[in-house]
Amino acid sequence: MTDQSSRSSAESALRTIDIEMRAIAELKSRIDDKFAKAVDILASVSGRVIVSGMGKSGHIGNKIAATLASTGTPAQFVHPAEACHGDMGMITRSDAALLMSNSGTTSEITALLPMLKRLGIPIIAMTGNPSSILASAADIHLNIGVEEEACPHDLAPTASTTANLVMGDALAVALFATQAAYAGGRHHVPFGAWHGYGHSSFDDYDDDCGCEYGYGSHYGYRSEAEEAVS
Repeated sequence: MTDQSSRSSAESALRTIDIEMRAIAELKSRIDDKFAKAVDILASVSGRVIVSGMGKSGHIGNKIAATLASTGTPAQFVHPAEACHGDMGMITRSDAALLMSNSGTTSEITALLPMLKRLGIPIIAMTGNPSSILASAADIHLNIGVEEEACPHDLAPTASTTANLVMGDALAVALFATQAAYAGGRHHVPFGAWHGYGHSSFDDYDDDCGCEYGYGSHYGYRSEAEEAVS
């Protein structure tokens, strides 16, 4: 690689980072009453948050569903194309839907709307087009639009998927904080994550993490201390 090509690669990388940093910064002004309402809706759901997206939005959706689950909000990713071929049966009236599509017109996602409406569950949409079909049909729309993609041709999802991911993380962490407040600061943390912080036993988890119940009782097992109390 010549010095010139090295400089060109570095300039391209820095441009990408700059564009995506701006995309993230623009999200700050969109943390508003609609965002707070979305948190309230998802926090009040007795079932799960059903996350769905197609293509790159689907990959981001998978990660957001995992983050929701690992921060205390039951969630499941449902592929929109599979949903139209039977997987709608995974969704119940006690769930809420979190749908994402940068254009807001992705056919596989908009095809879910009539079925979700029939179930009567709340729909929260993340799109880059507030006037789109998906945004208009949703109960709450969270704008993740960006001025430009990092792709030189402004085609490949780059800045838009970053904005989607960050808004999803913001929603998951806000939900985590809200649920912790409702529980008086006592809530479940996935044991695997807690174990990674250097805790080596169930007793450490029970004593230190501030959970109302220990890992054992959460999964149907009881520690000796719990048995003694009972």
